[in-house]
Amino acid sequence: MEGTEATGEAGGLSLAELFTREFMREYTDFESIAEFWSHSPWEIESRADIERLPDNPVDGYVSTHTEFSDAAEMDWVAGTEWAAKRFDH
Repeated sequence: MEGTEATGEAGGLSLAELFTREFMREYTDFESIAEFWSHSPWEIESRADIERLPDNPVDGYVSTHTEFSDAAEMDWVAGTEWAAKRFDH
């Protein structure tokens, strides 16, 4: 998942834009979202690969390697911080 440029349907925001290096350093054991997924037990090449993963194992991985209890909380905080930065300017 080199560079993690996979984008979502809505807005084309890449994972690296949503989960910035600053965000990852502050809240996780990793320097980037690409590093986060490369150390996971799953082979991730795209955002679609992430969306196909079952919630329970991902939530366990997130709670072990981040300050969040599950993936939904991590996504929500990242989205909230992204929006605050974008609309604060």
